[in-house]
Amino acid sequence: TEVVATEVEDRPGGLASILEIIESAGLNIEYMYAFTFRTGDRAVIVFRFDNPDLAIAALQSKGVNIIGGVELYERAKQ
Repeated sequence: TEVVATEVEDRPGGLASILEIIESAGLNIEYMYAFTFRTGDRAVIVFRFDNPDLAIAALQSKGVNIIGGVELYERAKQ
């Protein structure tokens, strides 16, 4: 299953800012989950979209950092 991992600020409203982009692009979320790393002020939200390529393009056009699988795995190991 192809998922899209994004990095957001770990603060109230962090998820809302991502959801606004998703809504304005007309994307559908099949499921999602989130987690934080013990360092820094960033959280990771992993989405399963019905159209992942469109989702990546929409998120990146608004400056959202998309995290690749290798990078996500390396962060999780720390």
